[in-house]
Amino acid sequence: MEAEVTILKLKDTLIVPVQVELHDNAAKALQEKILMSIEKENAQGLIIDISGIFIVDSFLGRILAETAKMAKLIGAKVVLTGMRKEV
Repeated sequence: MEAEVTILKLKDTLIVPVQVELHDNAAKALQEKILMSIEKENAQGLIIDISGIFIVDSFLGRILAETAKMAKLIGAKVVLTGMRKEV
């Protein structure tokens, strides 16, 4: 069963509160879902909150960085928030 992450919309900004640990397939699926939502909603901003994630491995870190770069390429300003100092 894939971890479900809800994408919220506030005006022209998408908010993605990640409150579950993401394995590789779930991270890739979330990346695709976020990018499709930006295009569909014509979002100008993206906030990804990872305060609910305790472990960010190299794969997840790369997926988050790629997602931010791709979102910028399609016109969204990106903020990554909630990173723990342990991460």
